[in-house]
Amino acid sequence: MVVFTPAAEEMGPEKVAALLNDPLAEMSRNAEVHGATINQFVGDGIRISFAAPEGHDQLGWREAPLPSVPEMLHDGRGGKESWMPTKPSSPSEQVQRILRDHDLPTRLLPDAVTEARFDPSSGYLEVRLEAPCEMKRAGIPVRYGETISGRVEPGALGELKGVKAKQGFWVSLSSARVDGDQIAFTAGPVRRRLPRSAFE
Repeated sequence: MVVFTPAAEEMGPEKVAALLNDPLAEMSRNAEVHGATINQFVGDGIRISFAAPEGHDQLGWREAPLPSVPEMLHDGRGGKESWMPTKPSSPSEQVQRILRDHDLPTRLLPDAVTEARFDPSSGYLEVRLEAPCEMKRAGIPVRYGETISGRVEPGALGELKGVKAKQGFWVSLSSARVDGDQIAFTAGPVRRRLPRSAFE
């Protein structure tokens, strides 16, 4: 749209939604007809992608996709729904969504995530933090490295790397598994249970 940005700055959100409703809906329909995936709504446009080249998945895992569904707002006039662009989720929100979708507590990993990669086919997850950090979980010191990786499955995070806990001395955690209202952590032959609520 011509001069969309300055015009939008002078309009309220409901008017912007009403203005964008028809053109964004039409662009979305055209994208779907041609087999595209809507990755993001950006102002008065959309960002789309087509299928990855053949063999892409064999060359490496892919980043977890950003939400592609726009927020639906009610404009108060006859029940008509309007398209309203949503902000892309942050890497921390992506990781929390992955954990939640696999019935894992969302604070199992730190919030300060700068990059997240996830392969849904294998469950492999890798996150990178702003910096290594240490915090207490249920009174136990836990140390997170700058890079953390593992394999996500329903109720469990296995093949864990980059996380240590202090039990008199620092030990590397190898897995975390939900067991009712507790999380069972494994460090070699040692298993320790902590309240799930400490990671919610």
